[in-house]
Amino acid sequence: MEKETVFFGIDDYMALYTSYIKRAEARELAQCYVVGLMMDGDRKSVEPMSEKVHASERGMQRLLTEVKWDRDGAFGEYRRRMLAETADPQGALLIDDTRFPKKGRHSVCVARQYCGSLGKVDNCQIGVSLTYVGQEFAWPYAMELFVPQSWDNPDDPECVDMRKKTYMPADVHHRAKWQMALDLIDQARSDGAPHRAVVADS
Repeated sequence: MEKETVFFGIDDYMALYTSYIKRAEARELAQCYVVGLMMDGDRKSVEPMSEKVHASERGMQRLLTEVKWDRDGAFGEYRRRMLAETADPQGALLIDDTRFPKKGRHSVCVARQYCGSLGKVDNCQIGVSLTYVGQEFAWPYAMELFVPQSWDNPDDPECVDMRKKTYMPADVHHRAKWQMALDLIDQARSDGAPHRAVVADS
């Protein structure tokens, strides 16, 4: 199935963010990657996704590990556009963590930790997330990947090797989830997201 037939309007949507990815090839691969994430199927690793969208597996792997792009600029653009269309002075900032089960241990920051969607301790990634909720809408505002302590031990050769293999930036370290949550709230307030309350799961 060609990616052009999968999602109407994907070209126009992705065009909003092209200025944050410098190389034309990388922009095309980024669009293929987004389409692959939204297509049917449980396997969201590079190999099956690249086959579905008829993209180069090698190129898509480079997109995730080597291509430089303006992350803060792209996410800032997303938040500005969403706030321009949906904002509610009576809204709320909802803090939670989102867990992504993983079958292996080769994805960045995967560790054996409690996974709510599975109801047990298993391999998973955890993202600390902020959702903006209004009377007539709810949308994902921001998310940061939680770094387990096992991924931030420079004295552990296995940890050093895992960080190297997953191209993890040297300045990314373990932080408590509550600290990450406060940073997300500060970001929303800095953006001027109107809200009446901040709520979180206990």
